Amino acid sequence: MSEQRKSETQHVIKSTSCAYESRTDPPDYIAMVYFDGEEPEDVITEDGIEYERTVGVKVWESIPIYAKRDIAEAAWNAFQEFMRRPDAQEILDAEKERLKLEGSTLLDPRPRRTVKAK
Repeated sequence: MSEQRKSETQHVIKSTSCAYESRTDPPDYIAMVYFDGEEPEDVITEDGIEYERTVGVKVWESIPIYAKRDIAEAAWNAFQEFMRRPDAQEILDAEKERLKLEGSTLLDPRPRRTVKAK
C-alpha cells in the first residue's frame, strides 16, 4: 500500500447523523449528517419548515403493500442465505454477546453503555 493510500485510510472524519420530523400535518422527515464533532441541533429550519430531532421515522405506512411484500421476500432470502454460511451461528453469537455487554438486545440494539473494542 502506498504512503498516500495509508494516509488517506488513516484520516477518519467523525460524523453523526440525525433524523428530523417536521411540525406539519402530516409530518415530513429529513436526515442530516454533522461532521467533525459538530453537535446536532434539537430543532432546525429547512425551507421555512421547522423540524424536531426524532429517534424514529415513520416511513413503513407510506410504502405500498406490493413493495412491502418485495422487501419481506428480499429480507427472508438474505436471511436464508446468511444461515447457510458455516459460520452463521458463530457470527450471531458474537453479535449477541457484544450487544449484551453494551446493555442492548437484538430487538433494541441501541447501546446503553460504551464497550471498548477488542
